[in-house]
Order: sequence, then C-alpha cells, then structure tokens
Amino acid sequence: WALDLSRIPKDQHGQYARVYMGGELNTALKFLITPRDPEELQFDEIKNNLVKHFDRATNKYAESVKFRTIIQQKEETIPQLALRLKRGAAYCEYDEFLDRMFIEQLLHGLEERDMSDTIIQKKPNTFHEAYDIAHALEATRTITKEVCGDTTKPTVESTNNLGYDRCGKKDHIAKVCRSRDNSNAHKLDKPSDENDFVQIVRNIPSSSARKLNVRIDGKTISMELDTGAPCRIIGEHQLRNIKRQFHLLPADRKFSSYKGHRLPCLERLPVNASIDPHVTSQRLKLYVVAGPAEPLLGREWITKYHQQIK
Repeated sequence: WALDLSRIPKDQHGQYARVYMGGELNTALKFLITPRDPEELQFDEIKNNLVKHFDRATNKYAESVKFRTIIQQKEETIPQLALRLKRGAAYCEYDEFLDRMFIEQLLHGLEERDMSDTIIQKKPNTFHEAYDIAHALEATRTITKEVCGDTTKPTVESTNNLGYDRCGKKDHIAKVCRSRDNSNAHKLDKPSDENDFVQIVRNIPSSSARKLNVRIDGKTISMELDTGAPCRIIGEHQLRNIKRQFHLLPADRKFSSYKGHRLPCLERLPVNASIDPHVTSQRLKLYVVAGPAEPLLGREWITKYHQQIK
C-alpha cells in the first residue's frame, strides 16, 4: 500500500522491494529461489516466497507445551509474568478455555507457593481477578522489604525449628514483630500465610515497632505497621475515643489468632483515611474487635499507602 500511495508503477514494485527490504531478506530470497535470479520476480512472488519461509504455520500442541513451561523467573514481577503468559498463549488456540489456562499457569508458575495458595483460597473467577490478588500480594511484600529490609532469611537457628527472628513467622517484619516472652502474645510455629490471622496484643506497649500517624475521618491516630495483620484493625475502646457516633456494618470476614482461637470481630466501619495530609483520603474498611486492642495497619492498607510509607 505504501508503494501504491507513492504512485509507484506496479511493474516496479518488485524492484523497490529488493532495494528497501535490506540485505538479510535479499540474501534469504536469493537462496530460496535459486537458480532463478531475484530480478526476474514480481512483487507478489517476492512477498509469497518470504512469507512462506519466515511465517511458518504453528502447531497448537507444540505451542501449548511451551506455554506450560512458563514460570516466574527470579526478580520477575507479576506484570512481567502476566505479559509472558499472554504472549505464550497467542497460538495455543485455547478459545473459551483461555482465561482458565491463564489462571492455572499463573498458579503453577508463581515462585512464592504461599502466594499461589492464597489465590486458590480466594477462588478467582477470571484471570484479571487472579492477577489483581497476586499483584497486591507482591506489592505488599515489596513494601515490606523497602521499609524494613528483607526479613525472609533466617537470622536465628534453634532446635525447635522456629529459626525466624523472635516469633518464628516467615515473611514477618522484624521491626514490627510484637512477639514477647509473655502469655498475651500469639505465636506461630509454622509459615505465615495470607489467611485472616491476626495477632492481637492487648495493653502491651511496643516501643520497637514502627508506628504511623493516620487520619481517620479527620482524627489522627497512631497505628502500628504490621504485615502479619490482613487489614486495618482497631479495638472498640480506641474507636470510641476518636469517634463519638458511628454506624457499624456487619463484618464480612472472620479473624483467628495464630493458635486458631476465634477473635470476636464486632463489625466493620467504612472510613475516610489518609497518611499524607496532602494526598486525597481513600474510602477503606476499618474492622472493630471487642475490647481494647492495639491499632494495627495491616496488609490491605499498606498496599494502598505504599507510596507514603516509603
């Protein structure tokens, strides 16, 4: 079409193609049509010979086998992995099963197995939902490393197989770990996952933990940064100190301690929250537990405010 647009006579299209298509294609064409001379060919013959040679028909089964080998590489992000999955499935002809194949290969290919388990537990209906879950988890872990360093490596060897900081939980920030040698703190002797487990420390000052000032519906409250908590949690007593009147909604999730004991979650409260006073607040959920409990800034809010936390 470019030749037609330039009003090049049709019988000269072949000559122009040979001049402008470069040495590599000219060499390939020469070997493909030997013993004929490339100057004898018209444009359509040149195009058909090159297309036939370079654009070979794909085998959907071979492409599917290659697709099944796609796994997350070291230092590869979730968006990069998702892009490779979409490229790899281009010629697999999965048709209506494409979305499911994306989800299954994402689960199979993730480097962090607990991340895969979390996605399975949440039962995403589409690849977009699975991608959002994985991306949010990755963002939380990235923020954790940037704020407090990589604490996934063991720092203490012990005979009880804990071996991770003081509390024994993998993927837990040492600086915000509230484990103490007391009976009020819940401890975990197996790897942490993304379930709704939360450690509630009642009336215990935690001087070594990192705290942030968060504005909730116009009132400022100091909250403890904790990647072990799934969301933003506050005790009923603390809530009444910052809000005289409020209307609670039914809780849409349940909480347990690391030992499996049920924690009484009263209800949830939608609030306008922000960390940076110069940034527009966001509408987020605040979960209220019975009695006094130290306010925790969990993973959901960490993900929302990762730019300000840095």
